[in-house]
Amino acid sequence: MGDNATIITVTLNPVVDLTTSVDHRDVGAVNRYRAPQLDPAGKGINVSRMAHRLGWPTIAFGFLAGEIGSIIPRALEAEAVPHHFVPVPGQTRLDVTIVDQSSRASTSLDGPGPVVDADHRRQLDDLLQFWLPAGRVLVLAGSLPPGIPDDVYARYIRRANATGITTILDTDGAPLRLGVAAPPSCIKPNLAETQRLLATRWRT
Repeated sequence: MGDNATIITVTLNPVVDLTTSVDHRDVGAVNRYRAPQLDPAGKGINVSRMAHRLGWPTIAFGFLAGEIGSIIPRALEAEAVPHHFVPVPGQTRLDVTIVDQSSRASTSLDGPGPVVDADHRRQLDDLLQFWLPAGRVLVLAGSLPPGIPDDVYARYIRRANATGITTILDTDGAPLRLGVAAPPSCIKPNLAETQRLLATRWRT
């Protein structure tokens, strides 16, 4: 399993981004879009893609579902990014961004992701249990799909801490609050996420 230099990323709720544009967005009417672009996404997946481009060994983990989800491993394989995803029923998120060329304003439609049951959670847990000894850094990033408990990142952090692996957490809400208590080596919230975290911790 190498020299413990691998960057392991976990993206529990991956997404395929569809970005397109219209000359002028007309609400309630038929709009003709152009230049559609599909990109595999999710914070952890993006970390693995960039790490690979920079020459660092990396493996991407998470859940994928349906025809939409199949776009992600194809894209990662085209870039030669190693990955281990657990297939689940339903459809991976498809987030749509429409750019209005006349105003340069963007409209985004974001989905929730597929429901993940206990059996599939255990499959991913087993994969991570096997691969964590090969890691130097564990990146836990993004939102949680339905069916995943809020403390999942905290559990992964404690497991990584027990083996001396550096952990980086990038999420929001209860998963961030619970994860911080684990604790991770580093967190990467934006301003709004930081404000929510501090407000919640202050109230408690």
